[in-house]
Amino acid sequence: MVEKRHGLGRGLSDLGLSEILGDTMGTTPNNSNQVLQINVKTISASPFQSRKQFNEEKLNDLAETIQQQGIIQPLLVRETSKNNYELIAGERRLRAGKIAGLSEVPCIVQTIDDATAAMINVLENLHREDLNVVEEAEGIRQLIEQHSLKHAEIANTLGQSRSTITNKLRILSLSPYSLDALKANKIEMGHAKCLLSVDKQKQKKFVDLIIKNGLSVRKLETLLKEPEIQPVTHHQLSNPFIQKVESQLSKLFDAKTTIKNKQDGKGKIVIDFKSSDNLDKIISLMTKIYVEQ
Repeated sequence: MVEKRHGLGRGLSDLGLSEILGDTMGTTPNNSNQVLQINVKTISASPFQSRKQFNEEKLNDLAETIQQQGIIQPLLVRETSKNNYELIAGERRLRAGKIAGLSEVPCIVQTIDDATAAMINVLENLHREDLNVVEEAEGIRQLIEQHSLKHAEIANTLGQSRSTITNKLRILSLSPYSLDALKANKIEMGHAKCLLSVDKQKQKKFVDLIIKNGLSVRKLETLLKEPEIQPVTHHQLSNPFIQKVESQLSKLFDAKTTIKNKQDGKGKIVIDFKSSDNLDKIISLMTKIYVEQ
């Protein structure tokens, strides 16, 4: 039986990834790693690429930098056949290099198995600042499920706390609708943490409330403590007639009275009585009004 590897340190340091995972225009590679200029047409995409979206504007900015300074940070590839290579790390640099019109790019060629190649690809993506939290969480889960890495090992490699890693993984238990909203930056990480306490089928209603009304995390926390989700609409809150009637009924019954109307014309009147005596008074007044009519 093949023994599962749990440590990141040895494998990554052997491959010189302190440089490979650094910034694109960062430090030059270790002298022990020979840099070759390889034709871009001979480099195929990584089959383990976990990243689905690349910011076109940032790629163009990087391409401009490359036109001025070249690619200082080499790509990492492995040879698949004579003079044919597969990309392991550096897809943004490769894409930007093509945009810049480069026919060749600097590469370090390593002999790497599939498992290590996949792990390096995930780690490279996790080091990028523009990765959204959902993509990051998916990458972390991939390291755990496919490469048997532990939370503490990943936290140490990424420079994050173990609790941060755990919290990011918990986000993946949200409904697809919630995850899409988080990925699109329509809701914040704080909102997402709150939604973890809500049934998946009900999350959509809360997500829609956050987006429509710009709810803060604190306001969402308050709503989640209420027994029933009450749709918040600025239309009903700003209706002066309804506000006036609510005020008049509240004074009449000596109890807070709220009118909740819907767009279809339906709604309800909610009277919050303070005691049994207060309730008797309300019933008496309502009965009197009914008899007089």
